[in-house]
Order: sequence, then structure tokens, then C-alpha cells
Amino acid sequence: MQQRSAREMWPWSEVAIGLVALAATAVIGAVLHVRPGPNPVDHVGFVIIPLETHSSLFRAVTWFGSLAPLLIGSAVAAIIACFTGVRDRWRAVACLIAPPLAAAVNEYCIKPAVGRMYIGELSFASGSVVVVAGVSAAWVLAVPRVLRLVTATFGVLAVAMMVFAVVALQWHYPSDALSGALFAVGVVILADGAVHVVSRRPTADNGPGGSPVGHLQRPGTARGELARSHRMAAHSAKG
Repeated sequence: MQQRSAREMWPWSEVAIGLVALAATAVIGAVLHVRPGPNPVDHVGFVIIPLETHSSLFRAVTWFGSLAPLLIGSAVAAIIACFTGVRDRWRAVACLIAPPLAAAVNEYCIKPAVGRMYIGELSFASGSVVVVAGVSAAWVLAVPRVLRLVTATFGVLAVAMMVFAVVALQWHYPSDALSGALFAVGVVILADGAVHVVSRRPTADNGPGGSPVGHLQRPGTARGELARSHRMAAHSAKG
């Protein structure tokens, strides 16, 4: 019973975590809308990250924040969620939709609403970081549980590299880059929790790897009871 309760509550926990992340992003955006200049986080970030505006390495890194990696990475994450581990089709939907949704909302809603400029361009939040963080979060959710720690480690490294690149190239303030990661991860976690809540089915294993789909009908379900009734009627007719 306790395990079942934990499984049923996990999607709600994801929804809560996602909403907290989005609320934090909204608060940061509101503050930067009023005070768009560099803040203490930016000052520290510029000290840690040297400016390398002509670095071919950093420019190569930023390619992973473009449209093609976004769509391919999201699609592969959805395939992994759908056909490996517990084969969670609801999670596959979240992995497919959430990263592109985060990127679109950031580009067309958040950036114009906040209006923070950096060297003549809207900068909050970093779209490149949103892409990498969103796809990385989707992969962490999609892979089997045994691979999540390794996947999360690579995801954190990928996000850190993108943060370093966009700041070094003078594309974004450090706070823009960090907020992009916070926003993208929040959207993916919220989407995963929401689709499982809406499905209204119990998960297949304990905790975050669970799947609300793919269960065989048991005798206690409506379909099982109907099949039992048919068998009993056929037996009575033979008698």
C-alpha cells in the first residue's frame, strides 16, 4: 500500500518541482525586467569565464543549441522512453513535446516579455542553454533507471559547457544562461508529471521510472469481468 501511494504521488511531486522551477524563472525575469543590468551573479560569472569571442570551439558547441539537435534529441528520447525499460508512452509524449515547447516559449514569449538586452540582442533566457538543458532532462527521464546517473552526469556537463560557451562568446549574461537551464528542466519535469497525472493510471515500478501504460488487463478490471461473464454464460449453455 505504501509503495502504491508513493507511485501515485510521484507525478504530483514532478508537477510541484516543475512549477517551483517555472515560478523561480518568472521571479528572476520580473526582477531583470525592472533592473536589466549586470547583477552579482553576472559579475562572478564574468570573473570565472574568460571572454573568447572568436573561439571556434565554443562556436561549435553552440551548434548543439540549434533546431536540428533539439528535434533529433527530443525524438530519440521519446523513442527510448517508448521502447526500452518500462515502455512508458506517456513519458515518451513528454520527452517529445516538452523540450521544443520550452524553446518556443522562451524565444517568443519570455525574451520579448523580459526585454533584457545584451550587446543589442534580447538575452533572457539563453535559447541555446534551454535546448541543451531540455533535451538532457528528457534523456534522463527516458533512459532505464540503471542508466540515469550516467545520463544525468553527461547532461550536467553538456549544460555547463553550453553555459560556458554562450557567456565566453558574449552572447548572454551568466544569469541568462543559468535561468535558461532552470526554465527548461522545469518545463520537462512539469510535462512528465502532468501527462502521468492526466492519464490517471498507476505507474509500473517504484518512483520516477514508472509507466502508467502498458499494463495487461487483470481479472478485476471491467474487461476482465466481461470476459469472465462470457465464459460463464458459455459454460451454462453447454450444461
